Amino acid sequence: MFAAFRKTALAIALLPLAGAAAFGQAEINVGFSPSLPQAPLYIALEKGFYKEEGLNVVLKPTVTATPALLPLLATGGLDVVFGGASASLFNAMDSGIRFAMVADGGQVDPNWDGYPYLIIVRKDMHDKGEFKSLADLKGKRIGAGVQGTSLAYLIFRALETAGLKPEDVEIKYTKALADIGIAFENKVLDASAMITPQNLGLARNGISVDWIDARKAAPGLQAYTLIFSESMMDKRRDEAKAFLRAYAKAIAWYKQALKGDRAELEQIAAKWTKLPSDVLKNASWTYFDDKLKMNVPDIRKQYSLWVSQKLSKPDLKLEAFIDEKIAGEALAKR
Repeated sequence: MFAAFRKTALAIALLPLAGAAAFGQAEINVGFSPSLPQAPLYIALEKGFYKEEGLNVVLKPTVTATPALLPLLATGGLDVVFGGASASLFNAMDSGIRFAMVADGGQVDPNWDGYPYLIIVRKDMHDKGEFKSLADLKGKRIGAGVQGTSLAYLIFRALETAGLKPEDVEIKYTKALADIGIAFENKVLDASAMITPQNLGLARNGISVDWIDARKAAPGLQAYTLIFSESMMDKRRDEAKAFLRAYAKAIAWYKQALKGDRAELEQIAAKWTKLPSDVLKNASWTYFDDKLKMNVPDIRKQYSLWVSQKLSKPDLKLEAFIDEKIAGEALAKR
């Protein structure tokens, strides 16, 4: 009897070890831009959620835009990337590279106390009462970040929300967000789309005012998605599902931390983003869907906009690059 008990106890004790070795030592290489919306990636690593799923995950920071990373998905240099539904991403679908958007990487929920994007305006103009509603964008010079990106999409959505047309404003594209402050100081721009928490420094220096965030300007905007390589979707599908489970655990932990003591969350974010503690304490934290569901209609809407602007090729079969099933399959086994 006692021998049987000891065998059972030993088997139970070894369960975590068996899980940890489930996928061997093969790495899952994740390319990401060190910023706040990627927080669940950092959390899953720091809290051991990947290890709990038997995964050996390596986070590889990069400053390269997501479309430029896609060839690495084909060669095996990367297995997972984090990116927005940009015109370049859609164009990559016609390049022969196989990949799939599989999970929410941050979206705009009007009921969530946080957002990834906002519209900032010049402080001198705001103080004069020139910006009271989105309709006041009419006739203004507006920075929209890099053409064909989610920041630019935010501006077009804001105009739509205000009942304005693109021709009602003067849209200007910039290569770097750092250029926005200079443009404001030189009064070349009146308003601009901005990523959090880069807005904080401009506001602190009296250059801009945080005006309207994406929850009002573009509710439902799908800012980022998690993108898997063809290998992850086919040959390594079980690992892909395990990765998504770890990612979902990180989102749950993230949301719980935001409800209470944020100290550990801020420490993890500081380690991976290199943002100072005072910035993190005042930052806006992005919403993630608990079940990893993407806002696919908004992804399609972004594609339609880029096609209308002749930035993306028409008639692409988006359904071949969007997989809404794998996340559900992964979470069903939790």
